[in-house]
Amino acid sequence: MTHPEDDASTSHLAPWLERLAAPEPAPGGGAAAAVTLAIGAAVLGMTAGYAPAGPDRTRALDLAAETRQRALVLADRDAAASAALVAAFRLPDGAAATAARAEALREATVTSLDVAGLGVPLPGPLAWLAEHGEPMLAPDVVVAGHTLAAGVRSAAVTARSNLTAATTVAVAEGSPDETLAPLRARVAAAILAADALDAIARGVASAL
Repeated sequence: MTHPEDDASTSHLAPWLERLAAPEPAPGGGAAAAVTLAIGAAVLGMTAGYAPAGPDRTRALDLAAETRQRALVLADRDAAASAALVAAFRLPDGAAATAARAEALREATVTSLDVAGLGVPLPGPLAWLAEHGEPMLAPDVVVAGHTLAAGVRSAAVTARSNLTAATTVAVAEGSPDETLAPLRARVAAAILAADALDAIARGVASAL
């Protein structure tokens, strides 16, 4: 079923979503994860705006604003990294292509991890809002938590996939990359943060 207003959307997201829906390498899932995280941070900031004044509210507001802004910057960076990654894998096989793929995989991995890492400090402010926020906005706390968790977890999964591919490329080169281990640790930390965000949201939802 269509509605008359469907063809006249004024949403600023509409053009970007059209690009995301297109069968092109960029923007892709990583950029979508970053935008999802930005939306969750915006909802977090909105709920914090109604919370009691004090240092905890200020911290939540500042962190939400910083996360939202940084996530949007990283969405563009991820789109560029995705385009470079696709281009590298379209090169004819050879030493130059292998090196280009390794570099593109590393950049894509780090970018995804930078997105996922934005969620690591967020469980604290979300938990504070769950306890001290405006009760009428409890559903928004749930939305913020699950949306943030979705963005963080999606970015972490993207990074993990790129790490697997990077390991394969390194093995093919005959030189396992020891610098990949710290990146795997960052994936694990992000997943833990996503789990915590979801758990807080579920706790609030259970009381509604």
